[in-house]
Amino acid sequence: NRLLAQTKAEVIWAVEDDVMVPLDAMTKLNEALFWPPRVAVSGIYRNRHVPQQIIGCNWHDPPRRETIRSFNDVRADTWVDLAGTGCLVWNRILAPWQFDPYLYGVPAHDWAWSWRIKDGAGPDIRRQVLLLNSVRCQHYSTPTNFL
Repeated sequence: NRLLAQTKAEVIWAVEDDVMVPLDAMTKLNEALFWPPRVAVSGIYRNRHVPQQIIGCNWHDPPRRETIRSFNDVRADTWVDLAGTGCLVWNRILAPWQFDPYLYGVPAHDWAWSWRIKDGAGPDIRRQVLLLNSVRCQHYSTPTNFL
């Protein structure tokens, strides 16, 4: 939150320390963010705790967790309600200005932030995060193993 309050940058790119992004990731993410304008775009990476799942999902009936629809693979660009901050780029002007620590009582600042996108942006901008199929990241599961 301190970064968001102090920066004058229009574009913010979060990369978590256990995620490796492809060399051309920022080029692809930036193009997707601005042409046409979007609130946020994310690279694709696997869940360390449930490796068959992609980080990013849709939630059809909050706060009931059983209504979360997860993806085992993404073969095309996909819109999601909830995304992680492992490889996330957003337009600071259109996106939420702060991270909340919880989403319906669950400690998940990244999911809480992406869920809040639904409350903002403009009328002609889709209020979800776009997972980019062309940006495939690796996520550490152990010091010698990537997902």
